[in-house]
Amino acid sequence: MYSIGRFSRISGLTIKTLHLYHERGLLEPTWVDPSSNYRYYDQTSLQRARIIRYLRELRLPLDSIAEILTSSRDDSEALQILVRHRRTIEGQLADLTKAARQLDQIIARERDAREFLDSQELRVVEKKVEALLIAGWRWKGRYDQTGEAFGRLFRHIGSAARGGGFNLYYDEEFREEADIETCVPVRRGRK
Repeated sequence: MYSIGRFSRISGLTIKTLHLYHERGLLEPTWVDPSSNYRYYDQTSLQRARIIRYLRELRLPLDSIAEILTSSRDDSEALQILVRHRRTIEGQLADLTKAARQLDQIIARERDAREFLDSQELRVVEKKVEALLIAGWRWKGRYDQTGEAFGRLFRHIGSAARGGGFNLYYDEEFREEADIETCVPVRRGRK
């Protein structure tokens, strides 16, 4: 017979886990000292503990392990439980793979944005500007699409452009989809 401490070291299960397994009826001690409530285990308990540990390493929930240990009198019942668990894991794996792909896309966009910001000398400057006639196009989209917006606006106004373009941002805080107005100064008289 092994004391609970020795059994814990041999089985690789913590004392807290052994208490939980006892409460759940998964792994009951061979004998409990009535005067001290100390738990003692034998060799059969050790084999059962190893099976439970192996099944937990396969990420089987305790309820499924209990089902395997109590109601599975033959290998076919245990096999069905393992097959069901494998299907559950495959579903979780597909979900996690999808989440990982989405994270990769977010990480790539964030890295691109940081590289862009690091390569630019950005500073906020307040200027007083005389009245200006502009051609503007208000749209919603990502910040990295502003270059395309300038190209589209310059193609539309052609030779009426008079100076460099700028953007007006109507959102009060950073958003993935921003409310942006792309503007280019134009000569008077052009519709």
